[in-house]
Amino acid sequence: MSAKVLSDEEIAKILEQTEVDDELIGSKLETYSDDESVDDNFVLCCDNSDSQINEINHGQALWADAGVGDVTVDLARNEVVSAFVGDNKNTVFDDASEVDVGRDPAYNEVTEDPDDDNNADNNHRVISRDVNNKQKTFARRPLVNSIENALDESNYDPHYLPEEEQLYKVIVKKKTSRTPEISKLWTNNRPPAGKFSPERIILSLPEVKNEAASALAPFTAWKFFISNEIIDIIVSSTNELMKDKIELVQSSGKTASFYYVHETDPVEITAFVGMLYLRGLLGMNDLCAKLLFNEKVGPPAFVATMSINRFRFLYTNICFDDISTRKDRWPHDRFAAIRTLHEEFNKNCSSAVNPNDYLSFGEILYPCRSQVAFKQYNSNKPAKYGLLYKSINSSRYPYTFRSIVYCGKPEREPTPHYVAGIMTSVKKLVEELEVYSSLHGLNISMNRLYTSFDLFEWLLSKHITAIGTLMSNKKGIPPQITSVQGREANSYNILWELPKCKLSLHSYVMKSKSKGMKNVLTLSTVPALLGVTRDDGKQKPALFKLYDFTKGGTDIVDQRMRTYTTNTKSDRWPMTAFSYVLDTARVNSQTLWALNNGKTPSQTNSFDYGYDLALSLLLPLVERRNTKHMSASLKLKIQSLLEDRQPSHIDAAPPTAAFPKYNQARKRCARCMEEVREEDDRRAKTQRLTLLKQSCQTCGKPICDNHSILQCHQCKS
Repeated sequence: MSAKVLSDEEIAKILEQTEVDDELIGSKLETYSDDESVDDNFVLCCDNSDSQINEINHGQALWADAGVGDVTVDLARNEVVSAFVGDNKNTVFDDASEVDVGRDPAYNEVTEDPDDDNNADNNHRVISRDVNNKQKTFARRPLVNSIENALDESNYDPHYLPEEEQLYKVIVKKKTSRTPEISKLWTNNRPPAGKFSPERIILSLPEVKNEAASALAPFTAWKFFISNEIIDIIVSSTNELMKDKIELVQSSGKTASFYYVHETDPVEITAFVGMLYLRGLLGMNDLCAKLLFNEKVGPPAFVATMSINRFRFLYTNICFDDISTRKDRWPHDRFAAIRTLHEEFNKNCSSAVNPNDYLSFGEILYPCRSQVAFKQYNSNKPAKYGLLYKSINSSRYPYTFRSIVYCGKPEREPTPHYVAGIMTSVKKLVEELEVYSSLHGLNISMNRLYTSFDLFEWLLSKHITAIGTLMSNKKGIPPQITSVQGREANSYNILWELPKCKLSLHSYVMKSKSKGMKNVLTLSTVPALLGVTRDDGKQKPALFKLYDFTKGGTDIVDQRMRTYTTNTKSDRWPMTAFSYVLDTARVNSQTLWALNNGKTPSQTNSFDYGYDLALSLLLPLVERRNTKHMSASLKLKIQSLLEDRQPSHIDAAPPTAAFPKYNQARKRCARCMEEVREEDDRRAKTQRLTLLKQSCQTCGKPICDNHSILQCHQCKS
């Protein structure tokens, strides 16, 4: 952020400073350099010699000129925090290093004392005064606002461990005649810094793999996830399901009445998916098909792509597996109706992008109200009821690497896709993702439902670190750290497990209005940063701030999916599962497209990307439609759709005429007739108009030479 002009005098020569003596109050704002009174702690200058320092409050120097206003500088953070000018406008500067410091470069050298914490109190508030001497408080951007800032020790105040070492022994399993005693030993003494652990070594890999680096357009990025293999599965399965209905129509001889009953192909299925995307983008998922395809109120892209009967027929008969063998597969896999497609989609997601340094494991309850046995309920989720997906996502941008769905226990011997237990689901996703990418040195954040000592030790054996909140009733936790008795608000304790000291247990006590004192436990295999926040008044531990910025990867993907979802009410649960695949493919392809084009994925517009993608999927089918027996209005919609947007993967074609150049019957010029109707002697002048066969090829109306021009295809396009 660059500095703004406060007045005509331009208070522009304000530099960083670390300490100001009380003797400077009332002194002029002149250039201080190498002076004994300030001990080389700061350099300060101002154009206006009448400006003076008024007061020093909580480590902030406040100086002003009566004709200009007030300027507040935070001495602890070395930055200009607010300025009040004469026209009652306030200007806030986020970074003093970006303020224009004057014309003389000699004043740009500042001597700082990084160990000086005398003026670090109340840094979460900014105090300024206006011309009426009224105190104002302004909000400031926190120091820790990203993953990088959460890892920077300079953004925290140090946390001091107790000098006396204490050991805590917790019995996990008592000794029996057959099994020995299992216990955990904890200490509050920080382990000595040794060599760099293998789990902290991150292999340097590019974000996008070579196969997907060429996806520069939305259509090509999407095709990497919804590949030709997935489209072929849908086409073959759908044609197999429609075979009996097609034979019935052909045997009855009513092919003209049931013109929409015929086999499908990849172009039509791709366009059908584009219509689902477009319906979600326009917020029309709950609108009936009759209104969607209405030529008066419906979007033109729907009627221009296919008829309403064909859309209904495809939506009813679309299939994702071999219907003839489903009965044999369902007792072993209750997700058999779409299992093959889902696994192919998982493979494509894992093959496009390399996992980055911070991942998150979470759940998505995808909305579903169909009558299916493995539908889940969660009152804390927006959908309440739905299909439960567990996935590994990136914490830095919205991307899903792999996902599994809870589909219940099968009746017979389960397939390898069946996952029983909480810990098993995390292991399965990690092992499957390791087939496509190396997870060496990465970190996975998860919530308290999945955090356990056994899981973190298993991840550590694969050189993967983890962070997660922990339930207080887990076995192996010392009772001294779970109790809040005698603990103050915002207090912080750390324990390390002996003898390896790889696992660390963190306890942070916070005070809430509803529950009073609350103890938050976190288990981690990440080397702890012994620091607490200093700018929010909560003294939150550094590890908790890191967890805050890495835990929400799954929630960010879920939010982007729900914004323009393709999901709608359906009695068929496979359609809901297919909508999840389409929504995930849209979010993943948008991230892949942004990375390949050098953009920040979180800052790209989802609607613009989805609209371009939907049109790219629709246009191949629109171009091949036969417009011979269509109405003039429908032909205009098709033509406007083809001329409005041309996707990058389709070569520009010469414009096609919706109507012939000459009519069979002679008619008077339509434009001449409009001019005659405005005059008095209409009958006589109408009879003098020439009858002609020439007509407009866009609207189909008869036209004369005076009201038409001749234009080539190149100029038209």
